Amino acid sequence: MVENRLIHMTSTTFNLNGITCDGCVSTLHNLFSAMEGVYEVDINRENGEVEIIAANEVSNSSIENVLNGYPKYSIQQTTKGTEEVNGSSIESFKPLIIIVSFILLLVAMSQVTQGYFDWRESMRLFMGGFFIAFSFFKFLDLKGFAQAYSSYDIVSQKWVGWAYLYPFIELSLGLMFLFNLFPFYANLCTLVVLSVSSVGVIRSVRSNQKIKCACLGTGFNLPMTTVTIIEDLSMVVMSTIMLSSM
Repeated sequence: MVENRLIHMTSTTFNLNGITCDGCVSTLHNLFSAMEGVYEVDINRENGEVEIIAANEVSNSSIENVLNGYPKYSIQQTTKGTEEVNGSSIESFKPLIIIVSFILLLVAMSQVTQGYFDWRESMRLFMGGFFIAFSFFKFLDLKGFAQAYSSYDIVSQKWVGWAYLYPFIELSLGLMFLFNLFPFYANLCTLVVLSVSSVGVIRSVRSNQKIKCACLGTGFNLPMTTVTIIEDLSMVVMSTIMLSSM
């Protein structure tokens, strides 16, 4: 059962000198996201504005401690405000539920149209629809997705280029599943990519980090919870089943 609750958060906004490139944004996003109680980090490279949403007030001293060893960056000014952020509420997962329901509906319609049920084809179509839909939302804000994804994905933390490449991999897998192209390699790639992706998700959930899940890009405030683990591992299980039945 998904718990319905509200978390009282503090929004801290400050201007930071020294943000000159995407590498700076990625580095700072990882540094601030690793702070205890941080739920979300938003960095605007153009004006140097940084917003941190956390469970408790983020002080100037704590920000300076995080930036210790990074003399390139310095704080200009800080403002604070309080807000309520949905935790693991049903409302938070509404976009995910709607998208998955539509994919299931389309799969069911395709099976009804052909007059018989084929579980392998149904699974293949669902996986194709899943990857196409989820890649679409990532492409709406590719840069924002990359920043959010690199805050918890173990590969993107080493190489941020992987975060930019990830939506293209999802799109390619979606097309391969929908058109039944190279099924062995499509399922093998899904097994490997989603297994690796789930490691970062599991680590974040176990450490109780209050960060946003980037699976639907940046357009939805989807929290990182056990639901995200189930989402990734479900694809791993389905690809494993498909491989074992070949």
